[in-house]
Amino acid sequence: MTVPTPTPDTAAAQTVRADINKKRYFESMRHTFANSFSMLGELMQNARRAGATGVDFRFDREKRELSVTDDGHGIADFQTIVHLCESGWTDQVKLTDRPFGMGAFSLFFAAEKVSFRSRGLHLQVTLDDIVNGRSVTAVPDEHAPAAGTRITLHNLDLGLLAFGPPGRVYESFGEIGRFRLVAELVNFAEGFPIPVRINGAECARPYALDRLATTSTMVGEVHMPGIHSDGIIPESAANRMPRLFLQGLPIDSQQWRSRCVVHLDPLQFEARMPDRSHLFGDGSQPKDRICRATETLVQAFLADQKRLLEPKAFVERYWSTCEQHGCLHLTNDIPWVPRHLFASIEAVSRTTDDVGCLQDGALLHLDEFKSGAVTAWRHAPSDTGESAWAAATLKVMELNG
Repeated sequence: MTVPTPTPDTAAAQTVRADINKKRYFESMRHTFANSFSMLGELMQNARRAGATGVDFRFDREKRELSVTDDGHGIADFQTIVHLCESGWTDQVKLTDRPFGMGAFSLFFAAEKVSFRSRGLHLQVTLDDIVNGRSVTAVPDEHAPAAGTRITLHNLDLGLLAFGPPGRVYESFGEIGRFRLVAELVNFAEGFPIPVRINGAECARPYALDRLATTSTMVGEVHMPGIHSDGIIPESAANRMPRLFLQGLPIDSQQWRSRCVVHLDPLQFEARMPDRSHLFGDGSQPKDRICRATETLVQAFLADQKRLLEPKAFVERYWSTCEQHGCLHLTNDIPWVPRHLFASIEAVSRTTDDVGCLQDGALLHLDEFKSGAVTAWRHAPSDTGESAWAAATLKVMELNG
């Protein structure tokens, strides 16, 4: 029997709405979070957002256990832990941090089970509970802190227990300093706003915002060596990406090549899910904005220095920086130029390829050119010390002025 094909006149209308197979979705998230150390940053962020003054990690390699304790306001509603895309944070935190409500789920893929203890209650959750949509109950527990939160990951995934590369052994943490988990925590802590401790030892936080002098820019707070601290201003930000931090955690850390530090404005920049290790945006657009902001900062600083310093001192100190950052126009009205800009020749022999060089000196003055004491030759040979032809050419140039 042939079933007739429906026509526009006979087809029944259908109403649809978006839905999701929750079980399949949670199962597929395994590929997103498996062996990801991003959950360490999530644990740190949760402590900071809860108003904690510090966060303590306790790592036991033999038990395959990691616990984290903070002294924040604790968990008021345990439902938010297993409610995807619902963070449960205050309106102020939602405004400034824009949490995704997915961070806690990374924990369930990192361990066999996860325990949450806070405000006298204890909730234990497994990935199987999540995938199958089981109801779990937070029960009273005398060991749960009355204030703050303690989260314990039991039977960590073996992929999270690997040794780190030989060059990243942190002896200050003892035996556990060999593990990549510790190395990742140390990396996450470098710009974090509150202390981070691993088995009682505090991580260094050299790039935390409260430890740096900065200037507010169109993209956030910027610390620039040579402006805010000792050292030389880095070369153009167009090819020297700064260290980037968003909400205290590192962004694009594998591209760091400069001691310039930028704490990005969280109202303007977002981290790309799931691991938040890169900025969300089209192509290089976010990085281009950051580069323009750091360049503008350097250019404004150089203009200020020109107003503050004697002309000769400005050229001595900042000529190269002006050249690297497109600000040589600041020197147009200064009668000094660095001597190193010229291939300095004192005399050329008539019969040999010997070339005598001027004595080293920091600067040349415009009057030396006007008086004829120094002559600038355009397109002079570059190999003056090795070529007889070059020496002859220079002599002809010299004799003809």
